[in-house]
Amino acid sequence: MGRCSSASARDANGRRSRTRGPRGWRARATRWGLTGLVACVVVLAFGPLAAAQAAGTSSIEGTVESVKAPHALPGIDVSAVNAETGTPESVTKTVAGGAYTLTGLEPGAYRVTFSDPSHKYVETRSDVTIEEEAEKVEGIDVKMQESSSLSGRVTSATTGAGIANVSVEISGESGEYLAQTEANGDYSISDIPPGFYVVDFDAGAEYVSQSASTSLEEGVVRELNVAL
Repeated sequence: MGRCSSASARDANGRRSRTRGPRGWRARATRWGLTGLVACVVVLAFGPLAAAQAAGTSSIEGTVESVKAPHALPGIDVSAVNAETGTPESVTKTVAGGAYTLTGLEPGAYRVTFSDPSHKYVETRSDVTIEEEAEKVEGIDVKMQESSSLSGRVTSATTGAGIANVSVEISGESGEYLAQTEANGDYSISDIPPGFYVVDFDAGAEYVSQSASTSLEEGVVRELNVAL
């Protein structure tokens, strides 16, 4: 009776070599398959699903309207920034009726900013704290004022000609605003909150600096001309 053939054979020098049969390839393929399965599980565990689960579930809600002739303001940009890290956490826009909802927030302190893309209304801010286990904070309603503007011309008291490159600085409770006169002496500063301001005009050593005070009403463009 003949012998059954073996998976081993001898080469030309008489050394024995072993060939890998189909069974060995199946074993390797099985190992590769298991590795791929583990990789897929890891991706699912740390991918978008996990990120969604880790996101906050609290929200901030409210409405936005104007101070002057009160009416709802749709299209206002609303953003929530983490008060501790300064990281933006949620953004949205007001809809019809001026309503807004900031979602995906965790408990903590936030600075909520309301900005008008058209710059008709002055940017407004509100500090909001979401307590632990709070699902939402309601009633964060704000009223936005129309911005004011200041413009005018700076001229020479001797010749009456406009003076270029004069520094114009407006300062008040809401902050400081800067401008510089053009070649003909004109200047203009917009997006200023209503209030009382001191305006300083500085043209350098050639002219004597001057200061003036003015009150800016909501939605008003005020003109202030000076001669140095």
